[in-house]
Parts: sequence; C-alpha cells; structure tokens
Amino acid sequence: MTSEDTELRNVDLQFPLIRGMSRSDPSCTQEDRIMTDTGTMVVAVHGDKNKPAIFTYHDIGLNHVTNFLAFFNHLDTKVLMQSFCVYHINAPGQEEDSSTLPQGYTFPTLDTLAEMVLAVLEHYGLKHFIGFGVGAGANILSRFALVAFWSYRVHVLVHYKNPLVGIRESSSTGRIVENNPGKTIHR
Repeated sequence: MTSEDTELRNVDLQFPLIRGMSRSDPSCTQEDRIMTDTGTMVVAVHGDKNKPAIFTYHDIGLNHVTNFLAFFNHLDTKVLMQSFCVYHINAPGQEEDSSTLPQGYTFPTLDTLAEMVLAVLEHYGLKHFIGFGVGAGANILSRFALVAFWSYRVHVLVHYKNPLVGIRESSSTGRIVENNPGKTIHR
C-alpha cells in the first residue's frame, strides 16, 4: 500500500458557518440601548422583527452571548431562528464591552429588573412574547409574568428557583398556574 492509495483526492473543504451573537455577527440586525428610570438595558435583536418575539434573559454574571451562544448556534435551532425574532435582554452593565458601573451605583433588584422588561416590550411595540430565561433571568421573567401575564405566550425556565412565586390564577385564561422549581401545572 502506497501513500497514493490512502490519500484523499476528491474531498471538498467546508468551512464552518459564522457562529456568534455579538455586534460583529451579521445576523444581529441591531443593538439598542433602552433607557429606563433605573438604568440602561442593552438589547441585541436577531431576526425579522415582523416574526413572533422570543425574549431571552441571562443568568448572573453572564450576558446574552455568554449565556445563549451555544443554544442559538446549534444546528437544530436553525428553524427556530428562521421562525422568530430573538430579543436578547442584557441587565444593566452586563452587555459585551460594557464600561464599569459608576461608583455608588445601586444595582436594580430582581423586581425592578422585571419591571424594566416592560420598557423593552414597549420600546419595540410588542404585545406578546415567548420568555426564555436561565437562572436569575428565569426568575426575572417569572416576576414579570406575574404582573404582565397578558404578554406571555410561553415560559421556558432553566435552573429556575424562586420560593416567593406560588400559585397564581390567570384572569386571561381562568387557569391556575403553579410555579415551583422544576414544575409548572396548568389546571
């Protein structure tokens, strides 16, 4: 057996697709700074804004790139990205290349961060969205859902823990929804 027998001659090289969700990613249609009474939130928008909305909210110490890059770049989510517009919400000072928060800055509470989600909803003129939160982001979106349940279509919570959220009856559906870590029951 010679080296010619084992050499691959007709192999087409394929380079990987661009995999990113940062400012340099061409699929990021825009990045907006949304001012609220309690701070500025940076929202990265990916996709066609005429399609249904997905809001993501990251965990503590992360941002939309570090928390959601692997999920949204997986091959199986390609259909998802073609069918929805994803609005990645970054908590104040957590976006890529953010400057240090000023000395004496009081970071918003979880309830305040939840209230700030409404500013994002209003900024883009949206009425409904699918919420996708991880850790603290799941907690924040759950708190928002308790005060603005009319805006939610679906709740996706990963590593969600909030002992303060119990049973709530939704006046829009007449169903009782029990939110506890690890389970959601519709009755």
